[in-house]
Amino acid sequence: MSRTKKLLVLLLAVCMAVSAIMCLTFSAFAEGETAAHVVGVTTSKGNGSFPIRIHVNTDVSKSIGNGEQNLNTQEMSKVTFQRNGKSVSAGTIQGHGTQMYCYFKTSTDLPLTLNTLLRGDILNIAAGFVFSTVDGTTTYIINEEVNYIYDGAAWIKGTELPSEAQEATANILSAERVKGNASFPMRVDVNTNVTSSLGDQGNLLGADLSKVTFVRGDVSIPASVIQGHGTKFYCYFAVGNSGLDLAMEGAQEGDKFIIDETFSFKSKDSAFIYTVDAGHTYVYDGTKFVEDFSSLTEMKIESITTEDVVNNDKDSIFFVTTDSANTANFGNDNYAATNILNYITFTFPDGAAGDVWYCRVNGSVARFFIRSGGTNLNINTLPVGSVITIKPGFRILATEAVQEEISFVYDGEEWSEFKDTAITAPTRVSRVTKGNGNDSYPIALNVSTNMLNLGSLVGLTADTAKVTYTRGDKSVNVSIVQGYGSNLLMYFKSSSDLALTKDTPEKGDILKISAGFTFDSASGSCVYKTSIDYVFVYGDNGFEADLSSFTDMKILSVTTTDPKNGNNDTVFFVNTDSSNTENFGDPNYTDTDILNYVTFTFPDGTVGNIHYCRVNNTVARFYIRKQDNSGNINKVEKGSMLTFSKGFRILPGEALKEDVTYIYTGSEFQILKEPTDFSIAADQKKEAIVGSTLQIKVEAAEGVNVNYSYKVDNKEYATIDYTGKLTAKKAGKVTVTVSYKDISKTIEITVRDETTEEKEERELVIEQPENGLKYYVPVSTDEKPTSVWTQGFDLQGKYVFADGSESEPFAIKENWLGSVEGDYKVPGEYQLVITDDNEFETVITVVVYEYKDIGLFNSIGVSGYDIDDDRNPGEGTWNGHMMIGLSSYSTNTTNLLSQNELNTIASYIEYTTADGKVYLGSGDDKRIGVWQIGANMLVMIKPEGATTNMGYSSEDHYKGTTYAPIYKLGDKITFKKGMPIYAWIGNKTVDPNRPIEGEGYLIVEGYLDADYTYYCYEEDGTKSLWQLYKEYTDFKLNESMTITAGGTASVGAVRVPSDATLGTFSYESSDSSIVTVTQQGNMIGMKVGTATITVTLSGGVDAEGNPMEDIVKTMTVTVKRGISKVEGSIELKVGSTFDPSAYEVTVTFTDGTTENIKLNDERVVISGTVDTSATGEQTYSIAVTIDGETKRGQLTVNVTNGGGCSSAVLGVNAAAALLVVAAAGVVLVLRKKAH
Repeated sequence: MSRTKKLLVLLLAVCMAVSAIMCLTFSAFAEGETAAHVVGVTTSKGNGSFPIRIHVNTDVSKSIGNGEQNLNTQEMSKVTFQRNGKSVSAGTIQGHGTQMYCYFKTSTDLPLTLNTLLRGDILNIAAGFVFSTVDGTTTYIINEEVNYIYDGAAWIKGTELPSEAQEATANILSAERVKGNASFPMRVDVNTNVTSSLGDQGNLLGADLSKVTFVRGDVSIPASVIQGHGTKFYCYFAVGNSGLDLAMEGAQEGDKFIIDETFSFKSKDSAFIYTVDAGHTYVYDGTKFVEDFSSLTEMKIESITTEDVVNNDKDSIFFVTTDSANTANFGNDNYAATNILNYITFTFPDGAAGDVWYCRVNGSVARFFIRSGGTNLNINTLPVGSVITIKPGFRILATEAVQEEISFVYDGEEWSEFKDTAITAPTRVSRVTKGNGNDSYPIALNVSTNMLNLGSLVGLTADTAKVTYTRGDKSVNVSIVQGYGSNLLMYFKSSSDLALTKDTPEKGDILKISAGFTFDSASGSCVYKTSIDYVFVYGDNGFEADLSSFTDMKILSVTTTDPKNGNNDTVFFVNTDSSNTENFGDPNYTDTDILNYVTFTFPDGTVGNIHYCRVNNTVARFYIRKQDNSGNINKVEKGSMLTFSKGFRILPGEALKEDVTYIYTGSEFQILKEPTDFSIAADQKKEAIVGSTLQIKVEAAEGVNVNYSYKVDNKEYATIDYTGKLTAKKAGKVTVTVSYKDISKTIEITVRDETTEEKEERELVIEQPENGLKYYVPVSTDEKPTSVWTQGFDLQGKYVFADGSESEPFAIKENWLGSVEGDYKVPGEYQLVITDDNEFETVITVVVYEYKDIGLFNSIGVSGYDIDDDRNPGEGTWNGHMMIGLSSYSTNTTNLLSQNELNTIASYIEYTTADGKVYLGSGDDKRIGVWQIGANMLVMIKPEGATTNMGYSSEDHYKGTTYAPIYKLGDKITFKKGMPIYAWIGNKTVDPNRPIEGEGYLIVEGYLDADYTYYCYEEDGTKSLWQLYKEYTDFKLNESMTITAGGTASVGAVRVPSDATLGTFSYESSDSSIVTVTQQGNMIGMKVGTATITVTLSGGVDAEGNPMEDIVKTMTVTVKRGISKVEGSIELKVGSTFDPSAYEVTVTFTDGTTENIKLNDERVVISGTVDTSATGEQTYSIAVTIDGETKRGQLTVNVTNGGGCSSAVLGVNAAAALLVVAAAGVVLVLRKKAH
């Protein structure tokens, strides 16, 4: 609730008192509109219908479209393009992320030329321009008028042009030899990218003619005249006194045309002073001028990828990784410093050129944006067989360049170098429909495939013998195959045996496309090939797949967890009654075209991209991309649907014979059940406060689970999304229509303003999981300041109104965040106050924490066997991989299986086999994957020769497709300094096996404090044991040692440094009859004497990796007699005096000899005073010390009746004995046995 409540109450009282002379108006909750601002304007390419296209960048927090949808606005007239006092309104506006694409067409008053802007053109957006997100849940308004003026190179804010000439860069695109004239026989025309006119063949203003030269052999002549013409300039050369024989008709091979790097010139209107982007040298190859880059450092193209493996950027799917020396990040601006766009081309498989229109550079990676028909390609629209060509001159820095042309081709998964050998693309056929035949080819069929950009009625080279059209026992082969989009158009002509009628198939006609059918792409980059037979039979419903010969396969269930195999790398598991028993591993399963028979539909009706399938026995699991293509879906949204078409199968001989659709209810997948009727819920609330949301509830028969569609009759008052959530926008009445197929129901909702009293009760809350959330922030330092804002938390707030309704979530702004005690520099838990622009408050809990220094792991090992090893008892895919214990450092309790952060961990890992193969966790040949399993880390490796990650196994036990050794003796794995570990903060109850988007976030708990290498020190086909890998420099050994005959001791050799683990000790005794020593360094004294033990440490390498010489040291070992037993037994008369000199104890030595020693001997100590006062047997502890060795034993004293000394004598003798014992410092230990 607002903290200014009391002030507002007081203000209201005052206002009521003066209401006769004042009129106070309280505004409602901004009528649901959020202020938006324009932050920049850029130009893009138009088209034939809309010659001018302008991009308007805004600061909105939610996406307003995907670039293919019209912006949700009714006010396009408020966006105008102005030139010389004439204006035209936007004809179309599309939303794309946070941008508006504004298209303008020619009018009678203002003719426009394609992609041609003039200096002084103005873009105007009137104040009050309103637009919404696609689903209508958030409405934005631009409150103040916006003007941008084109200065000839860029759009600048305002309506006035700069008064002074502006400096700009002119990129030189090409140089072309053109026929000269008698005065100037040599002419070279230069194409540039300047945006202002350079003239109409008048002299180029400001041009220094000496900076442009023509060279033949050793003779160089400057330009005599340079004329500007549009965006070109024409360079004329006269013979003069050069002595050159220049001909008007052409240059000679080897001639050079050179533009100095300091060459500058002005635009026709002198508004711009252009300087060329770099020096350019062109060499004539006999037919044309070709730019020469030999003076530049050669730059190599390392790879082209659809994901950024270096910087993790995600705004494109075309990442060109180079070995450029560049380290700068040039941000999101179009990178034009080296005219990079002029040296890259994109070719579709049908031969058409893609529009490479934008580039961003970050370090050594250039990412490109390529479009077709005005829309950027994404991973779903990138065709197999596409080719990217990098031309000589491609460069990031001006001092480096690609020297040789190189091309890459896309195979559906990755880009590989293309050297004129076509790739083979697995091709699937999904359906067949009747086309339009003609007199020559009466039957024409449209065959839908999974390929894209096959052509536009382009004839394709195809294996026509493998496509037959059959009627009865007669058949003909296809005559012509054309490509058209993703379809093949197949034309059949009559034969002498089979007369065909135009566009008239007959029931029972059969189209068969045999396995192995191939056809070529028009560009020659790709050969498309089918892997199975496709048979379609013509019937009442047209051509349908023939499944009569297939075994009926049923779908038993669709689940979000794997009930059979324990896999958890996706959330889509299809459980069947297939007879398959094989595990096909990690490759995309395409044996039966399985992807072609599954359709995923998002709750809003958008069709998803099912891009991958893996099969284990009867379970097929699918990987489906999120709507924004940012990764795979890991949380299924309620209302999502999976449809399986008949023909869906795991094994070739079985198939689903009826279509079936499953819908996700929020907790499980159920078979779709449609309603025969439905109604609006009887308790449906019919009133909504402006700014709040209201859920429309539908009632139907039990089990009905479909997605209904919703619409409102007036979006000015309210909007409604695909889930039936209505957002109140403005006071008024709105009719909501709910429909499913041909059934519709309506309800009227009243939208009203919030009262003053209700506003006082409104609350600001933060969107969080049900069990709340704490926000973890690392300790802030001067070098790297931190805060809740800098950590990038997606803080979403919402209002809770007095009637319990809620607003749509909105982004929390940085200036709403309060401070934290200690300014994030002191670890601890704090309360952070958030105050919005309307002074509503809420509080979140912030935990400031310190990164942990991660040292040696708690454990490292390989447990169990690979999933395809016959010793694996079906315990899942984790077995046989390397498990690392991190319990001393990690507090994580959730399994992290598919997060991008795991790729970061993997990039710090390097595995080296004993024979020198190196596997990395990053790059083009990435072979290491990582999961975090609670407080453990699982490392998975794909060794050379394997088709998937391999667990520990042996060739005789491996039952998979291809065995490759891993985790073998001598293998090493290195974890590099800086490797992070992560922890999931948030809700763990939704799915403990994976973090769920929107339920929390990941934090870095700590970083590895040094490089650590571990190695396999023991491996025998049944186990793989690992320990820290650390070289020794020396070892320590005592010079001498004494042991007893029959005794044992360790040699005690210790490596230096003490934590070194490498090297092998070996031991040898000079006389094994005196001392023997085992290979483990354990000595046994055999007899009295002296022997030398020689210790050798071998197997080390020095700092350069060279083998070290063996280190040899010796130790002298002396063996002496040892005491093995001490015992004695005496008899005394009751009351007698004990005289120790009269009795002996027997000592037995380890060499078998014995010696009797008097009890009064100084080497003997009796514990206690011998008591003769009563009969009975007593036991005393006795210790004997000989040659420094002390051995304890027992003295048994038996006191009997008869004779003895007088009591007085006894007392004297007893006292003397006590003095002796006391002098020896003996403690009495007395045990009596009663008679």
